[in-house]
Amino acid sequence: IDKNTFDSYFIHDIVLLPELRGMGIASKMLYRLIHNKTVYIVAPLPTHHYWKKHYQFKKMSVQYNYGLYMVREPFENEMTMVL
Repeated sequence: IDKNTFDSYFIHDIVLLPELRGMGIASKMLYRLIHNKTVYIVAPLPTHHYWKKHYQFKKMSVQYNYGLYMVREPFENEMTMVL
């Protein structure tokens, strides 16, 4: 997928094999994907604080019993970030 084709993404799940966890792969992938894009996620309720703290996602008004819709919009200074 050419990441420049879309202006927003909806991420539902990200899963890594156990032997690939703890190496920073998911963080690197996410930063490249969300750079200069609007991203929507469904965060399971125990994890929404993580998404807010590490990736600046904000709660949206929709909440379900299994999770919370969140959004992260690009920041103005992201245009100059080097990933």
